[in-house]
Amino acid sequence: MELIASLREKVKTIVSFGSCAAVGGIMRFFIRGGQEPKPWQATHLPLGQFIAPDLSVVGCPPSPQTISRLISSLSDAGKDIFNPYKKLTQKTRLSCFDLLDDVTNMQLCVGCRICEKVCPSLAIQIVDKLPEFIVERCIRCGVCYAHCPQLNKKWKKEDKGQPSLQTNLKRAE
Repeated sequence: MELIASLREKVKTIVSFGSCAAVGGIMRFFIRGGQEPKPWQATHLPLGQFIAPDLSVVGCPPSPQTISRLISSLSDAGKDIFNPYKKLTQKTRLSCFDLLDDVTNMQLCVGCRICEKVCPSLAIQIVDKLPEFIVERCIRCGVCYAHCPQLNKKWKKEDKGQPSLQTNLKRAE
């Protein structure tokens, strides 16, 4: 704990890297019915429970493309653009249920199938242009949530219309 707390003073940018560090990952969700975690389960708390990370990257493990986008966002060219990795620091838990709550139930889903394509455990199927979840397969990694273009659009509007990371990367090419 002391080492984690001392990081904030020593480094410029703290990144919670991977779903376990960012949102607690699959181990955190073995606790059912609102039960308090056992002492050994407390080791699976996200980094944000101890210090505030600057960026959070989900994935189990994060994909090479995600790592590339993260590195680009940290470069000088990416300083003044909308960065979804900053928004993810506000989340302490992620699963297909969050995608259901924040996208599907809010009628933001357009049936683009990205959530289905990026899900590493094949827990999402698109039926009638809406995601259906196979809860038993969901590993609570948050990849579906982080890659949803509708959420990224919503977050950009909240951040006063800054251009997206993907838009600026395409302009730089």
